[in-house]
Amino acid sequence: MTQENLEKLIEQLRYESSPQVKERVRGAIDRAWNQQNFGQDSKETLPLWRIVMNSPKTKFAIAAVLVIAVVLGVLPFLKQAAPPTFAEVISPLMHAETVVLTIIVGPEDSGAEIQDRIKGNRIRRTVKGIQENISIIDLETSQVLALDPGSKTAVFMELENLPKIPNYMEHLRNIITVLEETEGVTIEYLEQHQLDGQRVLGYHVTYPGGEIYIWADPVTYAPVQIDQYEGQMTILCKDMQFDVPMEEALFSMEVPEGYTRQDVSLDLRSGTEENFIKGLRLWAEHVGDGYFPEDVRVEAFIKNAPMLGQKLEASGLSDQEQTEIGMALSRHLLFIRFFRGEGEWVYNGRDIQYGDAETPVFWYKPRGSQTWRVIYGDLRVEDTAEEDLPTLMTDEERAAHKQAYPAPEITTFTGTEKAVWHFGPDGRIEVHSEVTIVSGPEDAEILPITLPYAEGVLKQVLAGDTEPAFDAGQEAGQYTIALPAEPIDPLTCIWSLPLDAVDIKDGNYHVRLQGLIPVTGFKLQVILEPGCGLTSTFFTEASFEPFKATFPEPKTSFGTWHGLQDAR
Repeated sequence: MTQENLEKLIEQLRYESSPQVKERVRGAIDRAWNQQNFGQDSKETLPLWRIVMNSPKTKFAIAAVLVIAVVLGVLPFLKQAAPPTFAEVISPLMHAETVVLTIIVGPEDSGAEIQDRIKGNRIRRTVKGIQENISIIDLETSQVLALDPGSKTAVFMELENLPKIPNYMEHLRNIITVLEETEGVTIEYLEQHQLDGQRVLGYHVTYPGGEIYIWADPVTYAPVQIDQYEGQMTILCKDMQFDVPMEEALFSMEVPEGYTRQDVSLDLRSGTEENFIKGLRLWAEHVGDGYFPEDVRVEAFIKNAPMLGQKLEASGLSDQEQTEIGMALSRHLLFIRFFRGEGEWVYNGRDIQYGDAETPVFWYKPRGSQTWRVIYGDLRVEDTAEEDLPTLMTDEERAAHKQAYPAPEITTFTGTEKAVWHFGPDGRIEVHSEVTIVSGPEDAEILPITLPYAEGVLKQVLAGDTEPAFDAGQEAGQYTIALPAEPIDPLTCIWSLPLDAVDIKDGNYHVRLQGLIPVTGFKLQVILEPGCGLTSTFFTEASFEPFKATFPEPKTSFGTWHGLQDAR
């Protein structure tokens, strides 16, 4: 590691902790000492993680976030002015060639548990309880390989402006050496205490930028748990093992044979105010139903990742678009993860709608600035003197504000649709419309749909293994479907119409592009069955997707597609 890179890392740590942060840290440690069930299993959060991590597009965005959260600035152990046993406590950290540990970002009972295997310059990262989630991080080349064995998908991520770290454990030792002479570093010995039912001794380390508590076995002095508080973020490390034999193949950066590869990049200096604001907008538009997130801390983002996964999956956006949104949110989080302002930032956006020009949602003081930057609900930014800063809403004020500015009542269903048109040899068309409902009236029991053609006849509705009942409406082509008690996506509506109901112009059939309900995304797939007598103007295959689009606002009609001719 070069001196320049070390200086950059130290610069990131120069943060003046406020009395409020110190009090929060002290309170957290006090609770840790007094609790006997500190390490309880977080089973209730696991199903949510299975939901989000089963989505390949979302999975790679979350993988980027987990890299951001704990690759840099983690575990800057110190050894200056300590009691003699402190050197023994950190000895495994200073001399181990390999390390296995669990990292939890945020509260232990609700944060995601990340398992790291560290060898040399590479980290193999997984999430507890989720098999199909593997990230290989190469700190020397600043690259990440995220693998999804289930879908045979790989994302190769370039981390731009990550300081080169030839060896992770050597990196930690370098930090210790450099910070030995850093002003403001103190180490306090703590008497034996109870931690998760185990007697431990502890050391409290403070440094410019945060605080660390190192808990160790009182007999062997081996580290048991490490609690790190950096700015407004918490990181917990536990279950540490040192010098564990590891096979080189576990850390291979080669994309496995048979995997589809996608390349993305993430600039670790892109944590700008502009990207932070863009992330607020994207969350409100695609995740929060018009509202800003409840919290903007990294651990809060990870906690809300299931919602992000579900919303993006149901959005109708292409895989590429979903990945781009995920990476944009990663850049948004860089602003918080490597916050470079003075003091603390303040977030006030919970329960605030995007577009609320009267309510400030975030404010902070840039380093060296005489004024604060205040971001409002319409995402404009104003420079404000400290004496004119807004105050954080109380829970009572927030509830009253939400009541005064309620979300608009949802009166219609919206969603996404994939329509598969089967052109048969009998002169008829059978369409399988796969409808995914994104939003709709509360407690609604029926779903109204309208077929693109009055000549169309609804034949069957499928919801998983069930067949919901349906009734014809007053107008031709209109139906109402009885919704299942438990939502099942997609809802497949099978309907048919005669080929001669489709308009012919200039020798081409013009297929109406119309959703059964208002949609924000629509895909058309055409299947020409043998003997149908039709040929495509642009495609040679018998099955193809000639149309795919997304829309900023739900709509039902979006033109026609004409690319079929009668070959007979």
